[in-house]
Amino acid sequence: MYFRCTFDHGHRLHHLQDQRINWDQSLLRALSEVLRTSRRRAAMQELRGDDAQVLIDFLYTLGIFQSDFPCPGFRKHIIRALYKICKSSMLYPQCLVLRDIDVSSDREAWGGFGDIHRGWFRGESLCLKVVRTFKRSEKDAMLKHQIFVKEAMLWGQLHHPNIAPFYGIYHLDESRGRICLVSPWMERGSLIDYLNANPLVTRMPFVLDIAQGLDYLHNENIVHGDLKGIPGSLASLTLDYPPS
Repeated sequence: MYFRCTFDHGHRLHHLQDQRINWDQSLLRALSEVLRTSRRRAAMQELRGDDAQVLIDFLYTLGIFQSDFPCPGFRKHIIRALYKICKSSMLYPQCLVLRDIDVSSDREAWGGFGDIHRGWFRGESLCLKVVRTFKRSEKDAMLKHQIFVKEAMLWGQLHHPNIAPFYGIYHLDESRGRICLVSPWMERGSLIDYLNANPLVTRMPFVLDIAQGLDYLHNENIVHGDLKGIPGSLASLTLDYPPS
């Protein structure tokens, strides 16, 4: 059994992140003033519907593609404001929405917060982290949605050889009740799987890969609170496996 949706421009996003663009500096300075004013930031968080969506899409594009900011730390202010607007409006950048993916209904792995499913798009294997939902309160469902959106916002801003690229968000059903975070499928499995199958392999290169990935996250003021040798956690660390 497979579900289907469409995998389009969001799939290309991680290939375009090196193609920087430059917005008019006067516009950026005006935005900088808005982000420095608590009253104006609060007004941005009150936006809903189409107004919120337009602002979210603009801020996300700016955070991804802009190369020349008017002041140090401006990009981090953009990302912080973006997350708060997404949280209050329950929306997220539309460029992240993916379609035309075949998804297996069988779980490949699971954890306390979500399940891992495997998907395919034009021959490419994908990893889909699906938020696990229970018949609990609306408040609980909203909290899980907000956590997922935050993870998507953070992961989408990360670019490092030892951090798995984030492809986007996929809706498991048409009601948009279950959302997934999409990333590449690791064909050789988790680090634990690989070491169990290759007990004599040298461990130190993997330690270096992990350390470099964590160092990058820490420099981005992100602490990985669930580091383990299984797929599906935030900004999964990617390892350079030796040839078979």
